[in-house]
Amino acid sequence: MNSVLQVAWIHTDKHTLLTLHERVITRNTRYSISHNSFRTWWLTIKDVDESDKGEFMCQINTSPMMSQSGYLDVVGKSCYKFCQKSLFCVV
Repeated sequence: MNSVLQVAWIHTDKHTLLTLHERVITRNTRYSISHNSFRTWWLTIKDVDESDKGEFMCQINTSPMMSQSGYLDVVGKSCYKFCQKSLFCVV
């Protein structure tokens, strides 16, 4: 088993790796990553717009891999909802 667990956030619909552990991979500066003692991880998107909608997945490099997905729906300039149990990933 890998002793260093890492969390990755992926925009599944766009096949885009957004973050890996504490590092933001995407060049889009609206994305940021935060965590609470490395157990709970949040992906934050500033100034959400319609191009952000779609499925997002949080992956943890366990064996077997663990993941949780949710769908971000943007219905207006400042109105959005996230359809899933949570907006965060717990390690």
